[in-house]
Amino acid sequence: MALEDKLIDSLTELPIKDRPARWLTLKREVTAGLIVLGAATVIVVPAFIHGFPNGADAVKHYRWANGFFIGLREGDCYPRWLAGANFGLGSPFFIFYPPLLFYVEAAFRFLVGDQVQALLLGSWLAIALSGLTMYTFSRSAFPASESIFAAILYMLIPAHLYEFYQWSAMGELWGFAWVPLLLETTRRTASQPSWRPVPYLGLSYALLVLSHVPTSFVSTLILPVYILILTRNLKKLIRLAAGLILGAGLAGIFVIPVLFERKYIRSEILLTRFDYHDYFTFEHFHAALKEPLFSVGWIVDNEWAMFGLVLLLLVGSFAILERTSIVDTRGTRALLRSVWVVTAISLLMSTRASEWLWRLIPALALLPYPSRWQVVASAGPVVLTTAALVAITRYSRRRILYTIGIAVAVVFNLWIAAITIARAPHRGKGIDPGPYFKEEQFYNPVWWDGEIPKESGGVPMGSNDAGVVVNPVHFGAQERSYAVTAKTESLLKLPTLYFPGWTACVDEKPAELGPGADGKIQLVIPPGEHELTLRFGDTAPRTAGKLVSAISVLILLGLFYATGRTVAESITARAPD
Repeated sequence: MALEDKLIDSLTELPIKDRPARWLTLKREVTAGLIVLGAATVIVVPAFIHGFPNGADAVKHYRWANGFFIGLREGDCYPRWLAGANFGLGSPFFIFYPPLLFYVEAAFRFLVGDQVQALLLGSWLAIALSGLTMYTFSRSAFPASESIFAAILYMLIPAHLYEFYQWSAMGELWGFAWVPLLLETTRRTASQPSWRPVPYLGLSYALLVLSHVPTSFVSTLILPVYILILTRNLKKLIRLAAGLILGAGLAGIFVIPVLFERKYIRSEILLTRFDYHDYFTFEHFHAALKEPLFSVGWIVDNEWAMFGLVLLLLVGSFAILERTSIVDTRGTRALLRSVWVVTAISLLMSTRASEWLWRLIPALALLPYPSRWQVVASAGPVVLTTAALVAITRYSRRRILYTIGIAVAVVFNLWIAAITIARAPHRGKGIDPGPYFKEEQFYNPVWWDGEIPKESGGVPMGSNDAGVVVNPVHFGAQERSYAVTAKTESLLKLPTLYFPGWTACVDEKPAELGPGADGKIQLVIPPGEHELTLRFGDTAPRTAGKLVSAISVLILLGLFYATGRTVAESITARAPD
């Protein structure tokens, strides 16, 4: 019985004779969860002691999380504009970057009052959730003790820890948390003859999309392969499609604006600034052998993390090929086979052997690092290694071979993981990003010429016609107000980049605005003294996204109610009078 079924049954009215067994089951699962949480805490302790890891994305993520928190504090439920970006000109960054991790970090900041501590707590939660979701995934096929092993190993694999301790890549870190959950809810939907798992599938897919776009993109590409190995039953395929569509709908508040407003930013820079040919894995393995670990660069260092995944995959492959051992049921065989294929394809996609597919699917170049496939590839080797561990405990045949293989693969990964943590750079004194900063070019509006204002202090102002005096009254993240005095009708230029969603009111009356030649907001102001207010609000795609997400939430709640009621009625029908 799946973990979800056990937890639901344990909290539902049952015959008296069955209650002790159910509570023992619940106690065992809660104990396993506490062990996983404890392991996650131990993993993150070095960062709490030495400071947030000073990876390439550390300062950037601090700025983003801080900007999102400021927007929330000003009363915007979903901040879309990053005010401090581009030295005060702003950026539509939050329209194009998933918001889930920023909400989590903002919640922790409200609790602890410090942004760096909030980043650390958010990272701890992401790692802990990755362990819990891997435990749930493994529990569908293996006993509790082996599933705990899988959860801890998944949290410790170098490919996972590298994202936090060496790269400070929070998006990828949260991707690791949801991939096992997506694989598990997909498996349940493919194996059960009801709609009960569908809302869970939708929710897990939405969580992934709202956490990291590249991981959700590659997961979407590989998911059909995983599904078709699990089932080719038309009714089940329809339910699977419904679950994924529901998940996309739940994430509509983010996805729809991205789809319709991406044309307003310079996303094509990704295709020219980064060449995916330079980032295929195992291209620099010779250099990795000659240089000390984590002393050269992430391209070379990441070779060891990928090599660790390959070792685990090889160990698990023995379990798959052993036809008389651990695969007791047809469902387990299909699960292990599908996981193996997904892992093999994902690892292949990170290497130059898949270059023809990268040319065939031009959208892949937007990733732009092939190594990002390792987030999807990381769950499979752990599950397959756990299968090999089960083979040792259940069968004597080839026990020595399994033992040596598991020991070598696990010890190697733990060794690399230990070095990953020990040699991680840290910011012991915290992160001081300054009030203004330059944002990534591919998030810049297409109207902007890229010129940064030269003002050194305060809020930078735009240049205006003679006879126009502009005094800022309030300069918030999503709303700004100015006192304007003009002798004649004048063209007013403001120190904010234009982007759809900005509206202007002059003396509480709507005024037309647009981009100037330099991409900044400009509008015509009549003569006299005026109060000018700028607000960054919703466009049609953003409103449509909110509506789609709201409808999807109602559908999700309806499915939970309908399927939960069916389960409760079934249990009641089995209970004695």
